Amino acid sequence: MAFLKNRKIQLLGIIILFSTLSSLVVFSTDRIFDYDSLYHIRHAWLYRTEGLSFSDFPWLQFSSIGELKSDIWYGFHLFLLPFTFFPDFIFSIRLSSVVLAVFFLLSFYLILKRLPVKYPLFFTVLLYFSSGDFLFRINMCRPHIFSFIFSLFLLFSLSSGLFWWSFLFSFFLAFFHVSLFWLSFLVFSVVFIFKLWLSKKIFLSDFFSVFLGSVAGLFLRPNPLGSLKLAYIQIFDLILAKRAGIPLKFGRELLPLSSSDIIFQFLPLAAIFFFSIFLFINLARNEKFFSLAVEEKIFLFSSSFLSFVFLLLSFFVARRSADFLSIFLLLSFPILFSLWLKDIFKKTKNKRFKIIIFSASLIFLLISAARSIYVVSLFEKNSDSPDKFKEISLWLKDNTKPGEIVYNSYWDNFPNLFFWNWQNYYRGGMDPIFQYSFSQDLFWKNYFIAYRGAPYTCGKIRCTESEVEDASLVLKRDFHASYIILEYRRSPNFIKVADSSPNFEKVFSTPTEVVYKIL
Repeated sequence: MAFLKNRKIQLLGIIILFSTLSSLVVFSTDRIFDYDSLYHIRHAWLYRTEGLSFSDFPWLQFSSIGELKSDIWYGFHLFLLPFTFFPDFIFSIRLSSVVLAVFFLLSFYLILKRLPVKYPLFFTVLLYFSSGDFLFRINMCRPHIFSFIFSLFLLFSLSSGLFWWSFLFSFFLAFFHVSLFWLSFLVFSVVFIFKLWLSKKIFLSDFFSVFLGSVAGLFLRPNPLGSLKLAYIQIFDLILAKRAGIPLKFGRELLPLSSSDIIFQFLPLAAIFFFSIFLFINLARNEKFFSLAVEEKIFLFSSSFLSFVFLLLSFFVARRSADFLSIFLLLSFPILFSLWLKDIFKKTKNKRFKIIIFSASLIFLLISAARSIYVVSLFEKNSDSPDKFKEISLWLKDNTKPGEIVYNSYWDNFPNLFFWNWQNYYRGGMDPIFQYSFSQDLFWKNYFIAYRGAPYTCGKIRCTESEVEDASLVLKRDFHASYIILEYRRSPNFIKVADSSPNFEKVFSTPTEVVYKIL
C-alpha cells in the first residue's frame, strides 16, 4: 500500500472525493440551484459567438445594465465560455457548478495544508457541510465562488508577504466580480493591522500589490467605466435604497439573518464559533500562541477577525455574508483546535480520551451534514425547473419580431427568458436596484402593475388621482412593450385586468403562464 503515500495519488483521491461530494448534490436533482446561472451561461455564449470585446446588452431595455453596456462579471463569463461548447447548456451549468465547488474545496484544503493544522481534509469537509445555505450556494454556478477562492489566497499571500501573488489575487477578485473588488481592501486592511501589531513594521508593498492588482482587474475589460458605475449602483445605491425602505423585492440572501435562521440551520456553525472563542481565550491565557511563526499568527488573527466582521454583516446587512463567515471561521478554528489537541495530548497519554475526541468530532460532522442536506432538500423542493418559461419563450421566439420588447413584470424572470429566447428584449432583470437606478418613475409604474395588479399605475409611491394612468397605456407608451408575460400564481389580479380589457389580447398560454399582446 506504499503507493497510497504518494502525494500525487493522495491529491487525486482528494479531488475525486470533492467531485463526488459535489456531483451527488448537483446531479441528484433535475433543478439547478441558481437561476442566474441561466443568464451567465448565455452571456458566456455571447462572447463565444460575438467576440470577447462585445459589451452591448440590449436585452435589458429599462435597466442600468442595458444603459451602461458593461459586464461586471466579465472574468466569470470568460471562465464559462468553454462550457458553452457542450450542446446541452443545462448540463454545462451543472458541470461548471461541480468544477467550481471542486476548485473551492481544493483551494481551501491546500491552504490548510500550508498551515499548522491537523486533519485538513476533515475541516474542509466540515466547511462543506457547515450550513444548509453554504452547501446550497457552494454548488451554484455563480461568480461568488471565485470571490471565495481568491479571498482565501489573498489572505494567505498577504500574511506571508508574497507581493506578486497578492497582486494576482487582487486582480482576479476585481476581474471576475467587479462589485466585490472591495474584498481585497478589506482583507488587506485587517492583515495590515495585525502585521503592524506583531511585526512592528509598515508594509507599503502590500498596499501597492492590492491597489495595482485591483485597478488592473477593474480596467482590463470592455467598457471599464460602465462596470465601475454598475458596481457603484449595486453597492452604494442599494444601501441607500434599503435604508429608504424602497420595496426592491430582492432575493432572501440579501436580507439579514434572523434568530430563527440560527436555530433552523446555523447551530453547528454557532457551536464552532463559540468553541473557537473558548479555545482562543484558553490558548492565549496559557501562552500557547508562541509556538506559531509570525506569519501564522497574522493569518490566524486576521481570519478570526474577518469571521467576526462577516458575522456582523450577516445580521445587519445580508445573510449571504454568512458564506464568508463560514470560510474565515473554518480557517481559524482548525489552527486553534490543532494547538489545543497538541497541548491536550502532551498532558495525557490516555488513548480512550483521544478516541472520545475523534468520535465526537466525527459525530459533529455527521450531524452537520445531515442538517445541511435536509435544508438543501427543502430549498430544492421550493425551486423551479430550469425549463420554466421554456415553452412560452420558444413560442415568442417563433411568433414575434427580433428586438420586440416583452414586458416581464418580475425581474427574476429574466434569466429563464433570456436563456430560452435571446431574440426578444425585456424590461429588466438581474437585480431590481438596476431598474430603480435607471428610472424611479418606471420602477414605481412597474411596481403597481407587478405587485398590486392594479389596472392603473403611476410613477410615484403615492399618487394623486390626476397622476394615475391606465396600465396598458403605460406599457405601450413608456415601456414600448409589444407583449406581456404573466404568471397565474404571482399575477392573478392583473390577469383579470388583462382578460377584461380591450387593450390586451391573449395569444398563448401554458398551465403556469400566459402571454398577452398589448394592442
